[in-house]
Amino acid sequence: MADEYRGEVIHAFAALAPGTSASEEDVIEYCAQNLAKYKVPEKIYFIETLPKTPANKIDKQALHRLVQAKA
Repeated sequence: MADEYRGEVIHAFAALAPGTSASEEDVIEYCAQNLAKYKVPEKIYFIETLPKTPANKIDKQALHRLVQAKA
């Protein structure tokens, strides 16, 4: 997502396996421990399934539209 200072802000999407749970804070804390500071997402979105293109790749445009709709 766009940011005036950095240019972009990292948002992440997670589709949890059935019967599992995680909070946004848990995921961000895990990322902070295992990634460089500039790679840690500021927001985590939990969704049922990740949208895919006909080529079976993650549909990044659909995820971008999802974030814009929630903003």
